[in-house]
Amino acid sequence: VSFCSEECRSEAWIKYHKYECMIFDNFYEPTSKKQQRSHILLAYRTTVLSAINKVTNELDAEFLCYQDAKSEEAKKSLEIDIKSDFYDCLDYRTVYSLETHCAMADAKVNLSRSIKSVYLAKSLAFVLIELSESNRETIGQREVVLLAVAMMRHMQTVNCNAYETVENFRDCERRTWEPRNVGGAIYSTVSLVNHSCYPNTVRHSYPE
Repeated sequence: VSFCSEECRSEAWIKYHKYECMIFDNFYEPTSKKQQRSHILLAYRTTVLSAINKVTNELDAEFLCYQDAKSEEAKKSLEIDIKSDFYDCLDYRTVYSLETHCAMADAKVNLSRSIKSVYLAKSLAFVLIELSESNRETIGQREVVLLAVAMMRHMQTVNCNAYETVENFRDCERRTWEPRNVGGAIYSTVSLVNHSCYPNTVRHSYPE
């Protein structure tokens, strides 16, 4: 993992990297080039950013409530009143509300994502217990299940609502330029524009 500055590294460590560092090899393809599974890493980071209290290293109760589809309290808390609420792209509800197209996905794809989601949830639970022994008493089967639900939802969301930043690098052996992933994110604001009354009207990129 590379960072552009010490300040960037420190901020990343607090927000998400300390929760992935000890299991980071799990986010690589089993090939000689060790390419990152960026969609899985992004789904994991999305969960980490919203699910954990960074001061106590404990799971956020409100986040778990969001993932509990049977809870009426969760359903009510996720409602966004378009008449009175201000749209805030940093509000987790904007990410949670993104379309996943789960019903339209192939059954094999959903099964694969489900298995990965459970594995990621158990991995995050392991990391949290390693960071704070008190989590051993608070992270049980319910918490792992709800983390898996979140991982699954985010993995599906990433598939149709995420964007990647890439750069071209030269492969000296093949004498070709190939794209290399630099980073990625879920842009709920872009998704909102794409599904608005006037979708895809304007989109600009300004290079430095």
